[in-house]
Amino acid sequence: MRAGFTLIEILMVILLVAILSAVAIPQFIDFRPEARDAATQSALGALRTAIVNQAAQMAARCGAPVSTFPSAASINANDITTGATPDCNPTLVSLAERKFVPGLNLPQNPWGPNKSNVVTQCSGAGGCSQADGVTACDDGGYGPTSDGWCYNPASGEIWANSRNNAGGSSGTAFEDLF
Repeated sequence: MRAGFTLIEILMVILLVAILSAVAIPQFIDFRPEARDAATQSALGALRTAIVNQAAQMAARCGAPVSTFPSAASINANDITTGATPDCNPTLVSLAERKFVPGLNLPQNPWGPNKSNVVTQCSGAGGCSQADGVTACDDGGYGPTSDGWCYNPASGEIWANSRNNAGGSSGTAFEDLF
């Protein structure tokens, strides 16, 4: 007697695997937007905490007014002692306390088309505008500026500079969600 599987048995196994795949794969795909939401909330939480901590440090050690927040250039450099006009003198802050977030880079915006971590100086939440007061932060067309983070140094607010369907042609402004 020969050992093995018949053609019918093999086809039945393939059919069952196909049915299970058709049911299971869409369930896993639906978790990707939720994961991006969670990553964005986490990144914004870290950035917001870092901005407040550095603002307090600037007031306590660097003599800055209490209502002063770090500049966008300092946040992009991940160091309050760098740039043309640093927010704080390097001699007043230890090396360990200069960073906004641990490591070399800021967290990325997972919704942006390029997953950028660049902080753009903006004003106003939601329908924000860049420092020139004219160009929208998310540029309305999901173009190259729809990425990274939008930061208002006057208030210390930071939000996602993207849409929740990055690269698409419609959708709710993502910065309105957080």
